[in-house]
Amino acid sequence: MFQLRPAVLGALAAILLASPNRSAADPIDCEGVQTAPGVGIELQLLSSTLSAPVDVQHAPSDDDRLFVVEQVGRIRLLDLSNDTFLRTPFLDLTDDVNYGGERGLLGLAFHPNYATNGEFFVHYSRDGDGDTTVSRFRVSEADPNVANATSEEVLLRVNQPFGNHNGGQIAFSPVDGYLYIALGDGGSGGDPDNYGQNPRSLLGKMLRIDVDSGSPYAVPADNPFVDDPNTRDEIWALGLRNPWRFSFDSLSGDMYIADVGQNKFEEIDYQPADSTGGENYGWRVLEATDSFNPGTAWGPGVRTAPLYEIPQDPPATLYGESVTGGYVYRGCALPDFQGRYIFADYDNDWVASFRVVDGQVTDIVNHTSVMNASIPGEINRPTSFGVDARGNMYLVDHNERRPVNDGRLYRIVSTNPPNDPPTARVTTTPDPAEVTLWDDEGEVTLDGTSSDDGDGGTQELTYSWEQVAGPEGGSEIAREGKESTIVRLTIPGSYTFRLTVDDGFEKAMVDVDVEALPDPRTLFRRGDSNIDQHIDISDGTYILGMLFRGFPVPSCEDTMDINDTGDVDLSDAVYLFSYLFTGGARPAPPGAVDCGRDPTDDDGLGCDSYAPCD
Repeated sequence: MFQLRPAVLGALAAILLASPNRSAADPIDCEGVQTAPGVGIELQLLSSTLSAPVDVQHAPSDDDRLFVVEQVGRIRLLDLSNDTFLRTPFLDLTDDVNYGGERGLLGLAFHPNYATNGEFFVHYSRDGDGDTTVSRFRVSEADPNVANATSEEVLLRVNQPFGNHNGGQIAFSPVDGYLYIALGDGGSGGDPDNYGQNPRSLLGKMLRIDVDSGSPYAVPADNPFVDDPNTRDEIWALGLRNPWRFSFDSLSGDMYIADVGQNKFEEIDYQPADSTGGENYGWRVLEATDSFNPGTAWGPGVRTAPLYEIPQDPPATLYGESVTGGYVYRGCALPDFQGRYIFADYDNDWVASFRVVDGQVTDIVNHTSVMNASIPGEINRPTSFGVDARGNMYLVDHNERRPVNDGRLYRIVSTNPPNDPPTARVTTTPDPAEVTLWDDEGEVTLDGTSSDDGDGGTQELTYSWEQVAGPEGGSEIAREGKESTIVRLTIPGSYTFRLTVDDGFEKAMVDVDVEALPDPRTLFRRGDSNIDQHIDISDGTYILGMLFRGFPVPSCEDTMDINDTGDVDLSDAVYLFSYLFTGGARPAPPGAVDCGRDPTDDDGLGCDSYAPCD
């Protein structure tokens, strides 16, 4: 029995274990990942010394390693910390694999609970007869970088009547945790034995099995044909010709099956995550949606048209002869590529992608010209895609124009430089941003031209201004969409204005505070004769001093007109002393409460300079 090494124990608490009927995976944590804008992609060459690479996989929650399957029978291990392959293969089955043409070691899948049980599964052509073999292996207890080659347990063996159309992909669903196995129609051409529609054969089918139950496996009770005595229980879907590569969207759980066509169409089939199985994709009655052998009897299942079909001849924009299925991108580095399905053609060497919206293909992009231009010698014979645990995407090719041991591994990266978020900055005139509203009007200039795009000025910025705090209706922004603007203010108060800077991919915001001071010429408190912001005996004394001792007349003379008669005389002092000492009426307020504006200034005693009033 596999036993967990002590060094692994500390990591277990952070690993989400998969089990039947669980939900699809959570989004990848993208904190700290540098991103690049746009959907333009190119290839970064990592290795050109692989022997016929056909599959790229990662172990669950393993950010440090990538596993590359060589068709000759080896699984190579890439150290992602330095992008170099370890010298010793993870697994070497070259003595057990029938390699050549479409045969060989074709697929790899790690158990969702690999971190605890060490189990992984392979799909290969058995040496000698070429029969399809699906086996379970375990990692070595002594070394996590080497598998236990003696631990093989054969789960499934299927006779292959011809040497081609083996399928080859295996994968665990992120929705239900079961193992899915893709098998071609047995080969030759035109499916001469009609295996695609034959419900008693596993050829030309998508299988679904439970590797955690039974001996050597169990059939899930909800497989679509378990109650049909005429159909094999393992069958999940049928009517496939050569489903060379299929994958699950790691976030949604939707399945994409790239099925290689006969002589007119390639097709990409689709199953939403909530599918209950039983789809019949039509081969060999149909090739994609085109009639191929109408005399063939349909097998069981729901007749299902492909999501997308690719003609094999021009003048179609994309035409191909051997579709290579890929993955839906769910990584971090290419946010605008998020949710796109990428795929290729083995014979015509193009790479393309699209989105699926409401079950329909949209926004198709051909990336080939950019990709080929970025790699000397171009890509040739792309065989598979792959992703690592961080969602970064990879491509492998055979390139028949190069030597046998010159298969290549590429990382898919953006054609654009990484996008850093912009920085928003504001300067003000005046500085600090404080303006007096003379005659109820004032202006302040807000200037955002010191903002930058974060990428050395390579991206064009757009600007927008808005008031986010302060008196409603008290401001007018002259140029809301320009890098600088004048703001006109009409109501005193504290304002906050926000500048938003957009580089086309990300936004940055900064707030600036502006203080609008009231017109000091009309603001006063009646009774505060000496303008010390207090009404007391000193104010009455000041009135008497001005009347009889020559004290200077204050700039706001209306503060001394205590009884608001329009004249300053002895009666004002008497009024004030009466208020202070005998309970007389309070001096008449000029505005709100006891401080404010001279409402009419019709008495000739207007306040034409600043009088403290708070």
